Amino acid sequence: MTTLRYALMRVHPDGTTEPVSTFPDFAEGWEAGQSAVHHDRDHAYALYRGNRRVARFGHAQSKPRVSAANLDALASIGGGS
Repeated sequence: MTTLRYALMRVHPDGTTEPVSTFPDFAEGWEAGQSAVHHDRDHAYALYRGNRRVARFGHAQSKPRVSAANLDALASIGGGS
């Protein structure tokens, strides 16, 4: 019987991933993912078990940021039609 390990993957802004490390259980993978985003604020991380993603870390910080100066005045105050 093969036991699936948990794999922590670094997620680059272009969506590509690279393996970082593997863990025997979810708790150790979760702890490593939390630690990774605190030490590396330039990338997001994801924890996988086999081909299934079971957790994401820091994905909001990897999204492109838009300056408020570039927004339409109505959009910045929540107005609309």
